[in-house]
Amino acid sequence: MRDQLGDYPTMVEPTCGVGGFLVAALDVCKPKQIYAMEQDANYVRAARRNISRAEAASSDRVKIRKQNFFDFQWDRFRDSCGERVLIFGNPPWVTSSEIGVHSGDNLPKKRNVLSDRGIDAITGKSNFDLAESMLQTLLGVMRPGKDSLAMLVKSSTARRLAQHAWSVDQQFAKLHFYQIDAKEHFGASVEAGLLLMQLKDPGSTRKRSRQPQACRFFQDLRAKRSTIAFGNFNGKLVSDPVRAKSTEHLVASEQVMWRSGVKHDLASVLELVVHDGEVFDRNGKGLDIEFEHLYPLAKGSDVASGEARTSNRVMLLPQRSVGQSTSEMKNTAPKTFHYLTQNLDSFNARRSSIYRGRDQFAIFGVGDYTFSPWKVAICGLYKKLTFTVFGPAVFGPVQKKPVVFDDTVYLLPLKTRRQALLVKRLLESEAAEDFLESRIFWEAKRPINASVLRSLDLGRIASEEGLEDPTL
Repeated sequence: MRDQLGDYPTMVEPTCGVGGFLVAALDVCKPKQIYAMEQDANYVRAARRNISRAEAASSDRVKIRKQNFFDFQWDRFRDSCGERVLIFGNPPWVTSSEIGVHSGDNLPKKRNVLSDRGIDAITGKSNFDLAESMLQTLLGVMRPGKDSLAMLVKSSTARRLAQHAWSVDQQFAKLHFYQIDAKEHFGASVEAGLLLMQLKDPGSTRKRSRQPQACRFFQDLRAKRSTIAFGNFNGKLVSDPVRAKSTEHLVASEQVMWRSGVKHDLASVLELVVHDGEVFDRNGKGLDIEFEHLYPLAKGSDVASGEARTSNRVMLLPQRSVGQSTSEMKNTAPKTFHYLTQNLDSFNARRSSIYRGRDQFAIFGVGDYTFSPWKVAICGLYKKLTFTVFGPAVFGPVQKKPVVFDDTVYLLPLKTRRQALLVKRLLESEAAEDFLESRIFWEAKRPINASVLRSLDLGRIASEEGLEDPTL
């Protein structure tokens, strides 16, 4: 860190824990002053003890205070720190929902700063790392051309932070990511590393670059050579800005409406099995319900296999569209309604806020597209581009019904087999692969998402291949 950023008279650690980084900073960086904050009183006492034991330390060089990060006036504090400041440390690697599970209160006010769609903003897409919000705050008070930031973060946090900076028209003089073995050092099975950031001074005489800004990736802390980790191209976060630029002409002006599978958060109740014409729950208990609301189910692993297999699994769909009342099932499917009512406590126990104020048996990711006879599907969790065609399933008493998917899957609804096969051919073309590969982050928990799929212009690829437009 010191080799890359140089010496700073003032250093700040916003979440110092027991002070391990403080002791190292005093020994290696030799700052005139270090300010440190920590919310946990026990950690504050431990940090002060560790500092007092450090041979190189003098008590007046390090000031540690008990402080909730989100209650602190960071802008005023930065104004009091002098000319150049290095902000460093290891912010918490937990998400907002994980803190909520433990009834924690160290959370910022939530804002939809990336303008996610409504459904995305209140589901997993908005479940940001706490570090992300902290670092956005710090980035906002840093002085371009003077301050630097050095933080151990998950790679996903680094990307989102850079995306936020670019979205508010900030540019970087330095943006480096040094990979570490998070499993070895922290026992965490995630991609993580040391993120170094310096904002470019907007008043600099150096001309603003027209080339895409990119983050340099280093294999480890001692690596000298780098590759591109991710970049900014036309305001979008991409994994390969060079390939993104070469495929710019394939960006769709009108998005193809890829959809997600069904979200219900209740597999034990709604995902069932049909065997020899009888319905069973996942524990093998026989159920006496109508077949009207049952549909053949393909899980993400089925989709990723590349084969249109559905086995004997089915999904019970209480609704055909979001917001539809399920009370009519009392008359149209009384046995199914009774089964659902028996499991009402399980429905009420679903934690996601999207179910609040909705029908008691509400589900999401359902609409006319769910019941399209043909679909091209891909699982968002797998680290490969495997598109699979699904037509109406033919087995048991639910034969000739459209296949439905769980919410790890994205699907493009189509009317005919011919359309579906054409779409699959276009998606497997070299042009489509280049486009998608330059915009997908394979190390992410869910590397493939609807937004990147929707941004691809299948009609343009069809035109270049001399084929008909399957989206018409």
